[in-house]
Amino acid sequence: MLFRYYIGFKDQRGTGRTITGDVKHKNVMIGEETYSAVYVSPDTLGEITGEYSNFQSSDVAAVGVEIFYNGVLVGGYSSLSGTKAKFWEATGTGPGILSKHETPFALLWIDRYADVDKN
Repeated sequence: MLFRYYIGFKDQRGTGRTITGDVKHKNVMIGEETYSAVYVSPDTLGEITGEYSNFQSSDVAAVGVEIFYNGVLVGGYSSLSGTKAKFWEATGTGPGILSKHETPFALLWIDRYADVDKN
């Protein structure tokens, strides 16, 4: 299963900006609760918002995820609704979201999160 994450911000100029990243999970069991996590580096947050040492959760305008199975969209979530639900289509996207396994936190709570396909 491929989880494609989106995080929308207002950048330093007040312009909408969305970063994205993919996490490919394996061994996901049907009917069991599945956890997935992603991270954004402090440098990326600072570059977008201009707040290198004082990032606030209010700097995030929206979050979303699309879930794909064999290339087919099978689920998802957006913190926005209606015509703004897929906010990433309006702003375009750029890289910036990291899979948990790409960070120093990879081994934390390893038994809680779905296995990641690193290929």
